[in-house]
Amino acid sequence: MAKAPAKTRYQAGEYFSPSGMVALATYDDGSEKAVYGYDVDPATPLSLDDDEVTITFNGKNFTVSILVEGGEERDGDPITYPMGRWNEDYVEEAVPSSNRSYVLPSDVEVPWDDTHTDAQYAYLCSDYNAISQFAGGTKELSRPLPYIIELDGEDEWYIEIAEDKEFKNPKLFHVEDDHLDFYNGKFNLNYYWRAANQKEDLGKARVERFLLHPSGPRNLYVDGVANVRDIGGYPSKLGGVIRQGLYYRGGRLNASNTSTYKQEITEDGLKVLLDDLGVKVDLDLRMNDFDEPTPPTSGWSKTEFGANHADAIEGLEFVSRPLNWNHNDMMLLDKPMIGEIFRVFAREEYEPVYLHCNIGTDRTGMITFLLGTLCGMHLEDLYRDYLFSNFSTIQGSRDLSAITSKYQKDLEAYGEYNLYYDTRAYLAECGLSEEELDRIVNRFVDFDVE
Repeated sequence: MAKAPAKTRYQAGEYFSPSGMVALATYDDGSEKAVYGYDVDPATPLSLDDDEVTITFNGKNFTVSILVEGGEERDGDPITYPMGRWNEDYVEEAVPSSNRSYVLPSDVEVPWDDTHTDAQYAYLCSDYNAISQFAGGTKELSRPLPYIIELDGEDEWYIEIAEDKEFKNPKLFHVEDDHLDFYNGKFNLNYYWRAANQKEDLGKARVERFLLHPSGPRNLYVDGVANVRDIGGYPSKLGGVIRQGLYYRGGRLNASNTSTYKQEITEDGLKVLLDDLGVKVDLDLRMNDFDEPTPPTSGWSKTEFGANHADAIEGLEFVSRPLNWNHNDMMLLDKPMIGEIFRVFAREEYEPVYLHCNIGTDRTGMITFLLGTLCGMHLEDLYRDYLFSNFSTIQGSRDLSAITSKYQKDLEAYGEYNLYYDTRAYLAECGLSEEELDRIVNRFVDFDVE
């Protein structure tokens, strides 16, 4: 064992977690290699009699000492904790291709529909470095297309759309037209819908189904806001996929560089943000007049904040975590504040969160890159997500230099086994505990999806 697990002290009834543990196998030629897919015994809830856990790989084993204290002992099926394990085919490079395969839901019977525009789709079918052929950061081209539900005639319609065929938590729409434009659906998910001229007849209506294209990014339409998308829907090298609907990134909700509050998100946009996406927290990275930098720098702007405050938008909790964009390398020079930003991600009561700076590209892009590496996103997906901002009005184009020559290079300097462990080491220096890091990963990665 090269690295002990993060947690060795348990309450009776908890399961052993190998999170943070690195197991090394020594081969005949003397070389060593980190191994995964080992067996854990016991794989059942721990009891007060357990004082060690046996780790077995290819017939070889070692033990990890643990302490089990009083708690509620319970029976249960064995559980697998994939935390901290990479798939064995892990390669630390991004291949400029869009041919990654995605696993469709097992009950899929219909082809998917794509809500990317022609230009967005063309980019996603090209090498990620070809972004300049499709967008240059000067026009608002980031919005998706709607999925259009065609209706029979121009009568009054009530439409229910749900993520489950039992319609346990449907969204209700009322239109007086022959179609419904449905925006911002989740990728790679079966949606069920039914329509009737009278609301009370919905329960008797025929149920239809559609599936949205599984290729990210899940870019969103929030009126009055640019450059909005969800980091979710991507496969994770830790296993499973990144959960959708927990973390949204985008541009500001109100004007910057003004002494009075000026809201830019429209009322329709707020309805989408609060009601459709369910956002609870406005996590603002813009510099403000609450906190003076130490030491002061020429790039500190007291007015960038845009006079925002806690009561600016009813129903949305305002959280200020200012990052100084004037730093040559924010990731190295803003570690304490980055730690505080990630503590927001660790708090379940704060989900979903909407994170933004001014235009939602540089500071927002850095934090998204860090969160993506912590969640095991493929490098190609991380690169594409960052470059996709060029489809919005971001005051000029962006390339990968900030990622590859700064943030990724900063992480790789830690020299851990791969970028995931490099990121954990970096965030530990930002003040986050192993428990907090595990909590973030467990919240954001759905390990149950093959």
